[in-house]
Amino acid sequence: MKTSIYYFIIALVVIAGCKKMDDTYRQYVVPDGVTYVERAKNVKTYTGLTRVKFVWSAPVDPNVNKARIYWNNYADSVELNIPANIDSVSYFLSIPEGTYSFIIRTFDDQGHQSVPVEVQGRSVGQTFQSNMFNRPLINSFIDDANGVLKFTWGGADTYNGSIGLQLNYTNKQGSEKKLFVGTEAVETAVEDYKEGTGISYTTLYLADTTSIDTLKTAQVLIQPQDVVYRLDRTKFAPLKLAGDANEAWGWAMRNMWDGKTNAEPGFHTADAAMPQHITFDLGVTNRSLYSFRTWQRQGQQYLGGNMKRFSLWGSNTLAPEWSNWTKLGDFISGTHNFTQGKLFMIPKGAKAYRYMRIQVQEAWDGKAVGAFHIMEIELMANLGTP
Repeated sequence: MKTSIYYFIIALVVIAGCKKMDDTYRQYVVPDGVTYVERAKNVKTYTGLTRVKFVWSAPVDPNVNKARIYWNNYADSVELNIPANIDSVSYFLSIPEGTYSFIIRTFDDQGHQSVPVEVQGRSVGQTFQSNMFNRPLINSFIDDANGVLKFTWGGADTYNGSIGLQLNYTNKQGSEKKLFVGTEAVETAVEDYKEGTGISYTTLYLADTTSIDTLKTAQVLIQPQDVVYRLDRTKFAPLKLAGDANEAWGWAMRNMWDGKTNAEPGFHTADAAMPQHITFDLGVTNRSLYSFRTWQRQGQQYLGGNMKRFSLWGSNTLAPEWSNWTKLGDFISGTHNFTQGKLFMIPKGAKAYRYMRIQVQEAWDGKAVGAFHIMEIELMANLGTP
């Protein structure tokens, strides 16, 4: 009796095992004897520039040796071989921009095929690229005090897939450098920039989270002559030539470049007939003035001796006569955000001048005999020649 029960149990195990094997291959066999080979499993598609990448698990069935990918309702297709002993199947399909529905079937040498597997895929091209824009550059300049090149960036277009930008420059050793700047960065500092060389950047995009190609916008180029330098205030020096206005109230000229835009004292002249002028030394000879920013005396905005109409002059000859000076521009200081100062742009084409002269025709009080005062100045320049 025990022997009969033993053989009965063995028979049950065998039957269960056969059923499991039958389940394993049931997907490949149908009642009328049609054989299906193993289908493509775990298929993933990746977006590319006029291409789509397909990846799926290597087949367990050793008879599977090729696959065919169909699209456009089977009107178009491509065949690929599947080598033995691989970890996964990978294929790049060149295809015009668009979103597609693909059908994948696998095959063996006998012509047996798998059941179809449908996946979606995307290819990008000119339409997507036409909506890629460079990240705005708010401003950039080199601080002459330390040689650091500084950038301030506008908002990044992360909604359309921007992942950052690539900044290209030449370092002090003469080597080309590439710096990645992420979308979260608002400011970038480059400490090894070589003076007199160009700068460029391109903005980088990924079409979506599956993208295999990083796309670039057209290059933004800043020529060497357009690179802006913030002049080093420590090199500035007050000068006093014949006919220059006198200082008053202990408000010395050197206070105009002490870095304090809203803390007294600033610079103040003595009362005298208008116009009045002052002279100072920039301490450099190869900088062509690009812009000039001034700050008014706080608490007296658009009042008193704050400059209203003035002109800026340059010279490389330290002499009082006006014949030695070249006018860089006439300016009017209208209302503005006084905490940020008033920016005046110098007309292009100016030469490099070492000595500067500010001539004030009118202060905000409008007095024919009076004084003028300045809290702070900031001068930006390009590389230039005298």
